[in-house]
Amino acid sequence: MALEQVSSVVKSTYLNNVAGYDIQYNVAQDEGQNVTSITGTVKKADVRFGYITINADGTKNISFDRPISDDDSEAIYTAALSDTKSIFEQRNTKEE
Repeated sequence: MALEQVSSVVKSTYLNNVAGYDIQYNVAQDEGQNVTSITGTVKKADVRFGYITINADGTKNISFDRPISDDDSEAIYTAALSDTKSIFEQRNTKEE
């Protein structure tokens, strides 16, 4: 049996800075398929403050492990929703 590649995964990372926090998004996309999930972390000065998971089906999880002000939380929530919407729109050109 000969070696055969059966799939390929493209991994991409996106970064945004909001209210002094770095939001890093990670995307793994099977070749020829739509992105189904975007994960990420919220950090400030290399200290992790929280996690983000946004799925194409509309389910969302944004959580903070450390105290963050309401204003900063709101800015991060807003950016995460906007950023992930843009990523899905950029990466998902194929009809589901």
